[in-house]
Amino acid sequence: MRSKLFLVISMASILNAQDLQTSVEEVITTNPIILERLENYRTLKEDIKTTEAEYYPKLDISLGMGYENSKKEDNAGNTTVNSLDLGVYQNALTYTQNLFNGYSTTYKIKQQEFAPYHQTPTSMVWFLTNYPKQVFSRGKA
Repeated sequence: MRSKLFLVISMASILNAQDLQTSVEEVITTNPIILERLENYRTLKEDIKTTEAEYYPKLDISLGMGYENSKKEDNAGNTTVNSLDLGVYQNALTYTQNLFNGYSTTYKIKQQEFAPYHQTPTSMVWFLTNYPKQVFSRGKA
């Protein structure tokens, strides 16, 4: 009787067993601490991309429209009847290229790359930077 019970229990545990990779993937995708750190990692990467954009040129456009009322004065300082009502339109296109800003962009990038080592345990940073990318990009496809 005992051997039959042991056989049934062992068969049930074998059928429900998961391999290590499946277990680790489940923990990574459901553990709130790991999900928070992963989101911090993605935010850091986005911040670095934003800072690197300072190397690129900018093209700005500004448009303006308004109303202006002008009155003319004579030599004695009296306002005359001759007044002008004008519609004012302004537009500008500005191209800006960063030639040199005192290495500010370079040091901002280095500071952002170093930030995770200062804020989180080194082992977690290693984990987030070296774990296969297909796990991190799951659900984005």
